[in-house]
Amino acid sequence: MTRLFMRNSLFIAIVAISMLSHARSTKEIQVLISPQQEGFFFGLNNGDGNGIITDPFAERSFGSSYILNGFIFPQGTISKNQENFNVDRHGNELPREIGTFYAIANVTEDLAFTPQGFPDQGTVVELVTWQFDFRKECNHSENTIIAMGKVEAGEIESDRDNRNPIGFRAEDIPVVGTTGCNFAVPNTIVSAKAYLSPEGQILLVVKFKHDIEYKDQ
Repeated sequence: MTRLFMRNSLFIAIVAISMLSHARSTKEIQVLISPQQEGFFFGLNNGDGNGIITDPFAERSFGSSYILNGFIFPQGTISKNQENFNVDRHGNELPREIGTFYAIANVTEDLAFTPQGFPDQGTVVELVTWQFDFRKECNHSENTIIAMGKVEAGEIESDRDNRNPIGFRAEDIPVVGTTGCNFAVPNTIVSAKAYLSPEGQILLVVKFKHDIEYKDQ
């Protein structure tokens, strides 16, 4: 009986370890870009000699550049139409992020976050490099996805009640580099939509053409 119990215990332990180490697959992730989150940073250089601007909603001039970070969450963690993106879709504290997002952008149009200063929909406003660094290693390596492309202006105000505007959007951004579970897997970001909340956060919903993999345990 003792031997049987030990064998069963060992089997359960092996199954548990296997489940914990298994990579999750998805075609969609969310990125929270929020000045209220600890660890957030934003730096904009407008090239006017006034130094680095740290307000992500400041005016951006043609030829300027910026860098920012955000926090990656699984699909459906945050509702795109909730007023405050700093809580989950049920109003509870956000879970721990599954990774960190970095963006480097070159601004191609003057832009202000006002109805008068926002470019027309469809105008290319940024050339970007996006990097998704997942928190847990995968296949004994850092798990990273890098994509490069262009971002277009969306809308600064919503045309319907109870719907956050899509401030920026992008389509068909090629993935140009991968490591870890996603190494050497051809992929494309088929769509990315940046929703603007009334409380000053951005929720970037990113959809890939093919499954990506990450570990959260």
